Amino acid sequence: MHSDRRRGSRRLVLLCALLATLLVTPQASANPPEITVSIFGTLGANGWYRSNVTVNWTVVGAEISTGCDAKTLSADTAGTKITCSASSGGDETIKSVTIKLDKTAPSAAAVPTRPPDANGWYNQPLTVSFSGADATSGLAGCSSAQYAGPDNVAAALVGSCSDNAGNVKGAGFSFKYDATAPTIFAVTAARRNRSAELTWRKSSDTQLVVVVRAPGRDGAGESVIHEAAGAGYRD
Repeated sequence: MHSDRRRGSRRLVLLCALLATLLVTPQASANPPEITVSIFGTLGANGWYRSNVTVNWTVVGAEISTGCDAKTLSADTAGTKITCSASSGGDETIKSVTIKLDKTAPSAAAVPTRPPDANGWYNQPLTVSFSGADATSGLAGCSSAQYAGPDNVAAALVGSCSDNAGNVKGAGFSFKYDATAPTIFAVTAARRNRSAELTWRKSSDTQLVVVVRAPGRDGAGESVIHEAAGAGYRD
């Protein structure tokens, strides 16, 4: 009889202890908070954005949330991490996004492979490379261009540089180009008394005509006897 009472007392103590544990120990939530993110901005290349970026968080089933307010990034950044955390009971949900933003185009400049050939003019095919730099996403590459005519006092080549975000900056190079040699034609020679008279016609871009005589002066094989822009000479 006393043994049954003692066993009943022990069962009662164990039951009370179990109830106390259940009351003291918080139970984990069966449905932890849900976090979703929406990102608004112009997406460029390689995961970079090229305009102001707004990050919006949607939190469901949370008692407390931190860092989940909407945030707008407007300054170029190689990587800004934004984190939203939410908790309910003993459960916590954390979600992060990293925003890479580059709104600034790279620099771009033309680099000719050589200086002008004569008097500010190019007279042979010309290659122009373009070079640049980018402070945030880095330079992806630049183009090059070649000119081989036609003759033009205001010739131009155009190129560009791009960065890893997809921004592009153009540049140009203006120059004077003349690959056509001047000409003289309709040359005539008239024999005079103790002299010879030469006449000719020339192209409009001829700046100088050189007349050479052979045999030359003082027994030379040949000598330059005339250098001028005219259209005739009497020797």
